[in-house]
Parts: sequence; structure tokens; C-alpha cells
Amino acid sequence: AHPEAVIELTYQYRMCDDVAALSNFLIYSNKLKCGNEQVARKKINLPRLKELKNFHCPQELHEKDWLCEILEPHKKVIFLNYDLCEEEQLIEINEQKTITNPGEVDIAEQCVNGLIHAGMDCRDIGVMTLYRAQLQLLNTRFASDHYSNLEILTADQFQGCLLYTSDAADDGES
Repeated sequence: AHPEAVIELTYQYRMCDDVAALSNFLIYSNKLKCGNEQVARKKINLPRLKELKNFHCPQELHEKDWLCEILEPHKKVIFLNYDLCEEEQLIEINEQKTITNPGEVDIAEQCVNGLIHAGMDCRDIGVMTLYRAQLQLLNTRFASDHYSNLEILTADQFQGCLLYTSDAADDGES
């Protein structure tokens, strides 16, 4: 009942500029700002990124390796378009009011394994889905001890964050 006592918090210290720009566009009407330049310039830290080419797909087999391309540290917001995948690989299954897509789980697994192989700690990776049934499918896929620190949540559990990966090192690059 005291509107004069309300202020809008517009500075944030968790998202780099590209991620903040996406949130600004979708949610905050361009009012959100990075708290400082260090936050604005944050990028993913993948110390073994060059090794990913041997892990995933030898360059001579394909002109461009999609996994190496999307994990480039300067690309801070990525939308994967898998329209060129074979149709039977990415079928959405809608049964008993639940939606799952095993093909999307395959892609998520490749991305998570790529991040780990490139040097990211599993505890710094988050996988988000919109559907609880897909969450169960993801949890089943990532049930081994190898993924014990992987965070897999629904969108509402991520507190508004669309996708977040973070290097936990306290060296100013996290």
C-alpha cells in the first residue's frame, strides 16, 4: 500500500550480455542490465574444446560438425534447429496427456557429453525441459554415476532461466 516504496531492480550479475538480451526481449521489456563489464563478457570455459573434434565427429566425414559449432565459447545463446534430422529420429510422442521426444534426449545427451569432454564439470551443466514426462525420460538417460551432479529440471524449476551452463571456477570467468 506504499507504491512510492517500491523500486524496480534492473541490474543483474548472473547472465552475460547475450543471455540478458534474450531475457530482456522475452520478459523484461529491455529494462534488465548487466551489473558490470565482467558479467557482460562472461563466456563458457571449455579448456579442451579442440579435443571435441576427435570425440564427436572427424572433420573429414562432415563439412561442419554441429556439436563443435554450437559449443564455440563466443556463441552464448544457441537455438538448435533439427529440421534436417531424419524424421523417425525426432518424433514427439503424445500418450496419456504426456509428451516425450526420445530424439531430443539423444541430442541433449550428445551436448552434455560434448561439454564434459571439452572440459566442463557436470555440476556446471543444466538441462531444461518443459514437460514432466520428458524430465523423467532425461533422468532415466542420465541415471549413471557419470552424470550424478547434472542438474535436470523443468522450466519452472530453473527460476526463469532458459538454459544455463556455468563454469564454477572463482577466477572471474565463472
